[in-house]
Amino acid sequence: MKKVILSALTAVIILSGCGSSNDGELTGVPGRKKFYEPEPFEMAFIPAGNFIMGPSDQDAVFAMNSISKSVTVDAFWMDQTEITNNKYRQFVYYVRDSILRTKLGEAGVPDRDYFMVDRDGNVIEPNVINWDEKIDPREETTASVLEEMYYPPEERFNAKKQFDVRKLNYSYYWVDYQQAAKSRYVFDYANNTGKYEGQITNSDGSRTDVVNRSSFIRHNIINVYPDTLCWIRDFTYSFNDP
Repeated sequence: MKKVILSALTAVIILSGCGSSNDGELTGVPGRKKFYEPEPFEMAFIPAGNFIMGPSDQDAVFAMNSISKSVTVDAFWMDQTEITNNKYRQFVYYVRDSILRTKLGEAGVPDRDYFMVDRDGNVIEPNVINWDEKIDPREETTASVLEEMYYPPEERFNAKKQFDVRKLNYSYYWVDYQQAAKSRYVFDYANNTGKYEGQITNSDGSRTDVVNRSSFIRHNIINVYPDTLCWIRDFTYSFNDP
């Protein structure tokens, strides 16, 4: 009987310890996992440190023009090596394949889902590329889209089909925190108008009115194919072509 009572008391103590007590104190959200900064791939961690900036010798004339001071540098991550040609080739292939799959998805190839769909079979907006879908170049629609990716017939060398590198444009988005942090763009909480005040400066120097949060989401398109003629142009007499 004593063992039964002892077991019951132990269970009550354990259950009471697991319960959440609300005593009005700010203790943070319970049950959150500890955060550990992930180690980026092929990057080296540079710890924080300090150094003396300025002259190391004593100023003979005591002019005090340049005073030595201690400068502290925060810790940061740095690539172990520069990017290799093979890694950049992987990125170029990724841009090429993403453009091709986007064109195939917009063309609506039958029985092919080049864009991700939800449980009901509807295409997710905005479009997300489905990399698991295989590309069959024998399909009529796929062949026509591939033909658009090649150089036009009059620009081909020895009639060889090659991807038009002028079309390898990488499209990306980012948030312009520098402009969004300015005080004149603060949201009007008092009047709850749903709008921001002021104008934002675009990349071309023009200014437009801030409509909402999307005004700080910027978009840019760049061509990612490297200049393969730079060695001939910059080093005319080096004979690098062979």
